[in-house]
Amino acid sequence: MADDEPAADNAAEPPADAAAEEVAADADADDIGGNIADERTDNDGIDDADDTTEPKTVDDYRRKMLADRSVYIGNKSYNGYLQDQGTNLSAAQKEQLKKNKNKRFTKQICHGDKLYPQLYQLACLIYIKMTNESYGAQYFTRTTSTKSNAVHPIGQFIANNRIKVPRGDFHTHQSEEFQALLKDDDYKDKDVIYYLPQREMLNHFFGTWGVDFSALLKPTVDDKLRLLGIVLTHEEMKDYIPDIMDKRRGEGGWQPIDSASSRARAAWPILLRLFTDADVKVLFPGKWIEDEFKQRINDKAGDPDFYSNHGNFNPNNKERMALPWDIKTIKFVFKDGHTDYEGMMKYYTMGTGGGDGAPENFADWWDRDESHIMTYTPQRAQLFYLAIVFMWDKLKNFPLTPPCAKMPPGCGREDEEGDDSSKTPVPTKSNKSDGTILKAIEKFSEKRMETTKELINAIQGKDDSDKETGMDSKDRAALIVERISKTWDTQKKFEEDLTNYKNKRTRIETKYATDEKKKKKKMKKVDGEITSCKEMIKSLKKTLDTYRKDLNDVNNDGTKRLNYDGNESDSSSASGSSNSSNESDSD
Repeated sequence: MADDEPAADNAAEPPADAAAEEVAADADADDIGGNIADERTDNDGIDDADDTTEPKTVDDYRRKMLADRSVYIGNKSYNGYLQDQGTNLSAAQKEQLKKNKNKRFTKQICHGDKLYPQLYQLACLIYIKMTNESYGAQYFTRTTSTKSNAVHPIGQFIANNRIKVPRGDFHTHQSEEFQALLKDDDYKDKDVIYYLPQREMLNHFFGTWGVDFSALLKPTVDDKLRLLGIVLTHEEMKDYIPDIMDKRRGEGGWQPIDSASSRARAAWPILLRLFTDADVKVLFPGKWIEDEFKQRINDKAGDPDFYSNHGNFNPNNKERMALPWDIKTIKFVFKDGHTDYEGMMKYYTMGTGGGDGAPENFADWWDRDESHIMTYTPQRAQLFYLAIVFMWDKLKNFPLTPPCAKMPPGCGREDEEGDDSSKTPVPTKSNKSDGTILKAIEKFSEKRMETTKELINAIQGKDDSDKETGMDSKDRAALIVERISKTWDTQKKFEEDLTNYKNKRTRIETKYATDEKKKKKKMKKVDGEITSCKEMIKSLKKTLDTYRKDLNDVNNDGTKRLNYDGNESDSSSASGSSNSSNESDSD
């Protein structure tokens, strides 16, 4: 016998009692309809599927598959093929098996010392059922594309698990399927009947080749486009963009810092609801469908059909929306899409160096035509969708764009550091002198300290010094104590953050001990957060010292010391408590 059969082999003859339903093993599903779906009865052991409920879990898909009659082979054909008695192996075939125990024989299932051509036929029909879009493909999403690698395991399973029932034991099998089989004229006088519920066989192979949501929920371009489109264009999400990006807002005071995590927790369920709602439509920017823009894309790509071949996105795919998404998987989709976008924008926002002297090489990055993104995406077809994301981001004044050296007016950083958009844009140079770099670092450090002071003043309310005008000693002392309390609470929050970042640093050192490059990259961000926390804690401690000195001066100047709970005797303990807490906070 020859080795493994090709994918297009013709099938062997079916059993005589199913001759009227002869089928080629690799025929198209349309040609085997009568053989695959004959004689459905109420005694076939199949519960009718409920098509009104959308499956949300793997078990839901399993139940729906087992209740779907279209997945099953017709009773007459299935049971007919199942009765295969097999033929004995020849001496030459036994010798081949001795040399190769995994030997496969063409169009026959090898089991024990026999070959079963009709079981091979049955396995072929089952494989067609599992892989055809009209039948079981929606349930069996992981079947192998090589027919023989699926057909032989199916045949082996049937040969190993079919039950041989002698006539004397017929009465011991009371299932509806088996009893219906006994009533068939073809089996009345049989001394032996082979029996295997299709349900059992299908359930087994669903575990091997059935739906795997980890594969189904792998983010597609359409998924990322839909999610980023909702984030950037839907009214309900506009106030949550900094929170889902784990960015601190620029508002003053301790409340925005304290409530950031709760805002993020509120944002993700909203985003999940919008993402899975088929009534929420994501619309492309008008420019995306303009003929002139399509032509510019094709010119940049050097392919007259690039846009038509790679620009057919569908962010409103209802089949994708119907999958069992949860907050964890939605976060992964956002991270995947946002990482793509940040990677592209990191280079897109850099200076051009002048290039060939084209006008766009001397324009600010936000003023360039969106087609220039093609120059910054090495995987052009895969990342083409980022041009749409950039259009949305631009309409919202770039909330998703990572901070860079030069941002458009009104994006936050320009407001803080001064708008330099009026300056004539020039190509950037890659060989900046050390002096220029040092000056930039110095300026940044000064600005950072100013921002820190502003934040501390805002947290403590130090800018409302006019409130102290006309206050007596007791009221002034109460105001200072309130500021001490707020400062102390804020310091504690940053100390907790510092501890968490230090623990994270330790974990990174352990996890990436053998990968210095990755460890260095991970450490860079954590070390920056640690430094920021330390600077803030240091500034807050100095602020506490100042407030305590002010409180002491007020107490010395006034006729009465502050009474924390209404007793004069407690004033010294309050002051002592402040001093002791200050000592415990020392580095």
